[in-house]
Amino acid sequence: MACATCHIPEHYFTDGRPLPIVATNTSLSELPTRHTPTVVGAALHRWQFWDGRAESLWAQALGPLENPLEHNSDRLAIVRYVLNEYRLSYLQAFPNSESTLPKLERLPEHGSPLSHVAEYQTNWRQLSGEQRSEINHVFANIGKALAAYQAKILPDESRFDRFVDGLNLPTDNQSLSYLDLHEQAGLKLFISEQTGCIQCHNGPLFSNSDFQATLSSAEIIPEREGRVAGIALAHADPFNCRGIYSDAPDSCDELDFAKVNGIELQAAFKVPGLRNVAKTAPYMHDGGFASLSEVLRYYNQAPMHGFSHNELQPLRLQPYQLKQLESFLVALNSELITDAYWLTPPTPPSQGDNS
Repeated sequence: MACATCHIPEHYFTDGRPLPIVATNTSLSELPTRHTPTVVGAALHRWQFWDGRAESLWAQALGPLENPLEHNSDRLAIVRYVLNEYRLSYLQAFPNSESTLPKLERLPEHGSPLSHVAEYQTNWRQLSGEQRSEINHVFANIGKALAAYQAKILPDESRFDRFVDGLNLPTDNQSLSYLDLHEQAGLKLFISEQTGCIQCHNGPLFSNSDFQATLSSAEIIPEREGRVAGIALAHADPFNCRGIYSDAPDSCDELDFAKVNGIELQAAFKVPGLRNVAKTAPYMHDGGFASLSEVLRYYNQAPMHGFSHNELQPLRLQPYQLKQLESFLVALNSELITDAYWLTPPTPPSQGDNS
């Protein structure tokens, strides 16, 4: 499968499914348990994945490539493909790297320290340290190229933004027309103490980029899952900001000072941004809710699950107020600021085409 199998431009770079499809050639019986988040604005978040196990967009891009439930490939095969098909483009993007490229003719076809195929793990262990490092450098650069593309996928301004801009201009009487009275009432609820929405959904993306335990009525979550597991994986990741493949090993404050344990990390997942939230159904980390109205009813009731840590508090809104709040969330819809060129898949290269 490709990245675009799950991150579909027509679906605001999600897949519209509760849970993603799996690679057709995998024999594993397990299934994915996390909903596909949108790529739009992903570069502006501090942490990646629902549990924050990657602290950069480029490190995140590498994970699915070797995940047997996603791309189901392996590190050496990916590096081999890129250098065979896009060598000139690669060298243009990463100059001064030609002398450190792996000598593919001396390497096996497949190899990875993470593969579920025993032969591929054996192939990786039999490589020298220098060969592994050369492969990993190209692999890391592939992640950086993917991240550079994803960083272009950004939301344009919404009607809400134009409404706020107009409020700051004393002569702009048109501002109030950007949101109708129903949506304005929803905005007042959104920023009110009663709902507390902005405690988590604040800032330009309407996300604090933090992790909260709001659970889901459709799932029982082990206490060691979520952020408490994600931060441990982020520290162990050889492609994190402390690794030799990082471009900025001295800029690691987020990772260095992130809390690594505590009850508030248990079953906590990343707060998603709300821009274009009406376009990215279904919702929650497990895709358990099919519509915004379902999510709002869940938050309104805030059912207890008997879990040791739950940050939900009932909103106690009336039905008409829930509709107003939903109307405001829809007003956060916008087009993409991204040039259409980046949203159109290129023609697949012919064999050996290095253009």
